[in-house]
Amino acid sequence: MAKMKVAKTTILNNEDKLNDLASRLQGNIKQIWRYIAENKNANRSSGKTDKLHKAIVSLLDDALGDYREHFYALFTINTESTIGKGNKTNKIKNIKDIFDSDFNIDIKCSPIGSDDLHTAFLVKMPMTNLNKNRFNTVGGMFGEVARFYGELSNIKSDLFFVYLTPVASYQKTQEGKLKPEDVNYLGLNHQTSTGTVLNKLPFSNEIKDRIYELHIEYEIDFGDTIENLKTQDNLYDKIKSSNDLPKISITKQGKENIKLFLIEFLRRNSGIQDDE
Repeated sequence: MAKMKVAKTTILNNEDKLNDLASRLQGNIKQIWRYIAENKNANRSSGKTDKLHKAIVSLLDDALGDYREHFYALFTINTESTIGKGNKTNKIKNIKDIFDSDFNIDIKCSPIGSDDLHTAFLVKMPMTNLNKNRFNTVGGMFGEVARFYGELSNIKSDLFFVYLTPVASYQKTQEGKLKPEDVNYLGLNHQTSTGTVLNKLPFSNEIKDRIYELHIEYEIDFGDTIENLKTQDNLYDKIKSSNDLPKISITKQGKENIKLFLIEFLRRNSGIQDDE
């Protein structure tokens, strides 16, 4: 029991621990960018998805610390993965949506010895053209909330969105050139004049209390400016020219978001009450 409190206190107060977690995640983000540079048309590939899922599971696992043994006595974590020849996707099964169709999730947390869904994770890492697609991104979240909780068997399950985005990236023009852009991310936590987007959604408080969004923002250095690189092929060649590239640094707000997310994950998946 006390180990959960120790784990939460460590994440909350130990800056070195948080920096270590962030450093490992930075390495994972870097490897995903390198994978995209080294494999043509891999931005939407299952290989990228596998690496992203493993990065988030690793973040959760590393954060557990001395609480790890107790946690895995209560819960199991499974991910969508790619197996066998032809990169066949091994999807997480038996989760339905409002249409009685399969609802695909990236990471599943279940009580030990049970196939029941305790926490579902939807993990995304858009890398380019983010401003152009930002309303589609948050609109997709709205739709996924409606699809997921429209199926009554999911009402008691938590839904966690995890988005990793660069502070600045680029968009591709119709001519194939790269144009730098400062990313203006929109998500469920976006603050409006009358509250967050999540709180304004037309769902019950019971449902909204089960939804959590983690936005991890990072700075990226390609080793040259987008203006000088000009094309995506040049950018990828630049990344491949040095094992140090790209250089990734999670922002201060990104680290704060990770800290709050990990504490919330522990709270919801502790198997005990906070006051015990």
